[in-house]
Amino acid sequence: MRKGIKQFLNSEAFIILMMLYTFVNWIFDIDYHITLVIATLLIGIITFTCTDSKALLPVIFSLVFCDIFNFNRNVHNVSGILEKVDFKFVIALGIINILFLLYFYIRQKQMIVKHSLIGLTLVGLTISFFLTDIFVKPAYNFVLIGLLTIVFYFFRQTTNYLSFKSDVLPYFSKTIFFVGILISFQLVADYAINYDFSGTSSFYPALGWGVSNNASLILLLIIPIAAYCLFLEQRAIYLVGILIMLCGNIITLSRGGVLVMPVLITGLIINNYRKYSNRKQFICGLFIVLSFFAILGILFSSEISRILSLLIEDGVSDSGRFELWKKAWEQFINSPLLGGGTVLFPVNGVIWQGWFHSTFFDIIGQLGIVGLIAFITHFTIKYLQVLRDRSVYKWFVLVGFISSGLYALIDVAYFNFNFLLVYVIILATVEYSSGYITYNHND
Repeated sequence: MRKGIKQFLNSEAFIILMMLYTFVNWIFDIDYHITLVIATLLIGIITFTCTDSKALLPVIFSLVFCDIFNFNRNVHNVSGILEKVDFKFVIALGIINILFLLYFYIRQKQMIVKHSLIGLTLVGLTISFFLTDIFVKPAYNFVLIGLLTIVFYFFRQTTNYLSFKSDVLPYFSKTIFFVGILISFQLVADYAINYDFSGTSSFYPALGWGVSNNASLILLLIIPIAAYCLFLEQRAIYLVGILIMLCGNIITLSRGGVLVMPVLITGLIINNYRKYSNRKQFICGLFIVLSFFAILGILFSSEISRILSLLIEDGVSDSGRFELWKKAWEQFINSPLLGGGTVLFPVNGVIWQGWFHSTFFDIIGQLGIVGLIAFITHFTIKYLQVLRDRSVYKWFVLVGFISSGLYALIDVAYFNFNFLLVYVIILATVEYSSGYITYNHND
């Protein structure tokens, strides 16, 4: 029985089931107590049946993208979120899950890690946030960054290195693929539920766990991984999935995400054309993609024109960003070493959180010179690791990093937890094949 459970948890069926539950949870707003209990039970089962941590990925992504605390009703409102949380219940289950994962880590640790350059840069980022949070403004962002650093090291050290390319990487890639499908369906459902088809009012998607810009940034990271799945197995589901995600990125109405799409698509075409052994099959697939968008344009021309009009309405306006960037610069000048900390401001007695909507200005405005050095070091090491041995997988990851990185120049990315979770787990897989891990044969 244990073997059967293990096989199911490590199967594509389990990933799909978790994403379906996440979607149903998101649609019907299932009480978060139920979701957390289910997640705890699954983590316990995985702890005692699996010898590899990859099955934890669908569970973690499910918790993040089902909006268990109704963030949609409390966008930027820190107080509003905290008021909804049953802290005794959450802390109790949190302790149980920590004990499960500690036991799993001790029992199943797969590698002796010589050193992790990317991991060290994440530690550096955590220290940077810690210094600002402690000495400038107590926002405790370092706790989230520290948690993501722990996630990085946990998956890096509890995943079977010997089966990485044959088993772990395909499972991880499929998980990321179905997360992208989930986000795309959430966008479509949000349109179906909230879009004003009469055209009398404006509409921008809000998915609860984040706004449309957050969804676009994550999709820009995920679509290249989906293309890698297509490269590995050449199944129709992956081609259809990529088309769905590209459409999902368009209907986010995120101007930055749409503007970056030519870079994303060009990178994917070049990657696939260079790597595909069957060039005729690739050209045929490309023709199908172009035909799909042409037919889509004909069938839904009126709605597409309305979506485009919503994008064009704002034109090349800065949407208030220039003023935010000016404030970020002022905050940096006033506190150049550690920055001015998290952007918190009261509205009618309620604490709201904001950002400067630019990677550069968020870094210098919130974290100062120390944060800038930490991020430059991180980005440098990251790209060096991606380019280290130029595997097929890394070429696809590079497209995602460049695409999302370009968009992040004018929006919130590296200060957004949902984006960073996907980003950090991708980083763990990138370093896996960079030669810094040795397998512990005494396992």
